[in-house]
Amino acid sequence: MSLSTAINSATSGLRAVSRAAELVAGNIANASTPGYARRDVLLSANPLGGVSIDGFSRATDPFLIADRRLSEAAYGSTRVLADGLGAIEGVIGDPTEEGSLLSRVARLETSLADAATRPDLESRLAEVRNAAADLTAGIAGISREIQEQRALADTNIGTMVERLNESLKRVEDLNIEILRVGQKGVVATGLIEQRQQVIDQITEIVPIREVPRQDGQIALFTDGGAVLLEGKAREIGFSPKGFVEPWMSLAGGALSGLTIGDTEIDTTATRSLIGGGALQASFDMRDRVAPEAQASLDALARDLIERFQDPSLDPSLAVGDAGLFTDGGAAFDPLNEEGLSLRMELNSAVDPSNGGQLWRLRDGIGAIAEGPPGNNALLVALTDRLGEARVPATGPSAGQSRSFEAQATAFLTGISSERQWRESDLAFGAARLEGTRTEEAIGGVDTDDEMQKLLLIEQNYGANARVLQTLDTLLEQLLSIT
Repeated sequence: MSLSTAINSATSGLRAVSRAAELVAGNIANASTPGYARRDVLLSANPLGGVSIDGFSRATDPFLIADRRLSEAAYGSTRVLADGLGAIEGVIGDPTEEGSLLSRVARLETSLADAATRPDLESRLAEVRNAAADLTAGIAGISREIQEQRALADTNIGTMVERLNESLKRVEDLNIEILRVGQKGVVATGLIEQRQQVIDQITEIVPIREVPRQDGQIALFTDGGAVLLEGKAREIGFSPKGFVEPWMSLAGGALSGLTIGDTEIDTTATRSLIGGGALQASFDMRDRVAPEAQASLDALARDLIERFQDPSLDPSLAVGDAGLFTDGGAAFDPLNEEGLSLRMELNSAVDPSNGGQLWRLRDGIGAIAEGPPGNNALLVALTDRLGEARVPATGPSAGQSRSFEAQATAFLTGISSERQWRESDLAFGAARLEGTRTEEAIGGVDTDDEMQKLLLIEQNYGANARVLQTLDTLLEQLLSIT
């Protein structure tokens, strides 16, 4: 070996350990950075002597990363539905709390029974009026909350689509930059790290699959198979409405669907192309979960109206007249049930604030003149009718004979059961996500191991430096001879 070859070998060794020290320092500095992957220098023996730096590696497990991303997507999906159902259940209220749906039903039943014992007392009739108005307000409040959750989901879809488009464009730009840097013979480790972080931001919205392409490029697909990025990022289309009414639906065209490129995505399918993340869950809340809750509430309102819209119960009513509860002031039409819970009102004939008279609660909604103050027959009948087991025409209690309170309880139970189921899934998803993150972290940066590497780097650096010192001494001796 010539002295020049020896010098080149030692110099290449210094360059290699210097680059290794730089990577170790970066690993230690980013030990707690989420999503950071440990970096190592790739070395090989140079046939002409010394060592060659072949590039750098990122210590990642693509299968583990894919599992973690799917866990993040599933957690995001369940959280959307659990939060939405929790908000609706919160407005329905705990049965033991004042102001809850069931407490309002109980108040109306109690007020009717009390008024039946003293039909001559205007204060008791006023309490019936107040309890009935309170119940309609409570049902309408639940309906408004359901629509607010639909509107919130619609707004969130718009926000997520905007974020998706921005993130996909960012990945496209990073792909181009990584290709450009790679053509210069440099491994763009930092750019790859940035790209991974951008992709991680997408995963809670839509579960994705990352597919490697040539020259460090990647393509992105949803877990359902829709192309998000293949060379160019696909534009995702959605038009948020800003508000939602009970009658508005995706099928009816009043609410926007989703497009990827020029393809319309069926967000109602059991196996949706975007299924599994927060985006699909928001569509589920807007187009399925909340509308089902609204339909159940409308069925409950219908049963309440029909119980009292009956001439056989109140002889002062003619067929087609509105009873104690009305559909926006008019009699209920069975062909117009959608959104009924939001339109239901107390009959103005018994409401003094709307020009009515309280005595009509005792003498009949359609009564022209006040009758005997001690006549409690109608009040007793109204009390019995509220507690009577009836078979509702629609809703989750359809086909089952139940009192109105039992139907209200069934409505609450349905919402509560689904919310508890979603929260159970949420707890499982959180544990699964934490497990995948922990497993991924195990393969991340071990600071103790990195410090051991740093000691070896120090030794190697010193050894190469001593070789250069020795060669320098030899050169001086050779020069002194000549």
